[in-house]
Amino acid sequence: MPLREITTEEIKTYQDDGIVCLRGLFSSEWVEALRQAAEDSMQNPGELHAELAETRKEKGRFFHDTFVWKRNEVCRNYVFNSPAARIAGAIMESSKVNIFFDQWLIKEPGTVQNSLASRFAVLDDCGLASQHTLVCVG
Repeated sequence: MPLREITTEEIKTYQDDGIVCLRGLFSSEWVEALRQAAEDSMQNPGELHAELAETRKEKGRFFHDTFVWKRNEVCRNYVFNSPAARIAGAIMESSKVNIFFDQWLIKEPGTVQNSLASRFAVLDDCGLASQHTLVCVG
């Protein structure tokens, strides 16, 4: 279960804007488990990973990996046992949610601001673009 219910205002924002910042829905245990899973993925990346800052010859580290849930037990547990599917269903007003794609976009502190994640002003509004934070988008 999410730590709180999705509000009608949040649903309307998602319907109107196609994006909404949802806070306070996951327990600290889920957040910490995914932070560790992200660190593990950066140490042992999958075959589809990319070092985006390195590719662009920029300072810092901007890590990308995908289909992590297929090889990482913590991520698989998150997909099937966390409140994520229920949250996605509630915000989309859908009775069914399928996982299609997962993705890490991890930008470490000190990485130049010329990366994809920092171009989304909404991440700044949520306080996520400037932190070493896991961002899950459904």
